[in-house]
Amino acid sequence: MAEADLESRKESFENLYEHFAAAIYGFSYRLLGNSEEARDLTQETFFRLFQATDGGPPIDNPKSWLYTVAANLCTNQLKKMAQKRRGTRLIDRNSQSQEEELVVRQQSELLRRCLSQIDKRDQILLMLYGNDLSYAEMSRATGIKTTSIGKTLARAIERLARLVREGENSWRA
Repeated sequence: MAEADLESRKESFENLYEHFAAAIYGFSYRLLGNSEEARDLTQETFFRLFQATDGGPPIDNPKSWLYTVAANLCTNQLKKMAQKRRGTRLIDRNSQSQEEELVVRQQSELLRRCLSQIDKRDQILLMLYGNDLSYAEMSRATGIKTTSIGKTLARAIERLARLVREGENSWRA
């Protein structure tokens, strides 16, 4: 590989990293609930991007490619976590009062528990939607037909909302 090509590849990779690393981390964190694992999976996602661009064909849509890889890595990690029965993790909120922190933790735990009750595909679809991916990008990342994304997403939102309402009702009772 010529030095100019290598420099161009390095610059392109750095631009993609700067543009998408925080979003991929946030996506991974919301799925996994663990900042260290989310950081590791973000690094692994970009390592795979670097490998994929090493002399291979250019990636047509880097954003959806990155989310697809991150979603697959998160799914694999969630399977490992389920096997190890690690338990739940809570979001750090250092600047809030203890009462506010407790409410945030309870809400986060409720949402995480409700998310864990829906299909992994729907969890990933909801996370992709939360990261402002287009239907076409969500389709590439999940393998769901673009024409089916809207209906599948609406059903996932409906399931999650129902579970949250049920959880809130049982929590308040």
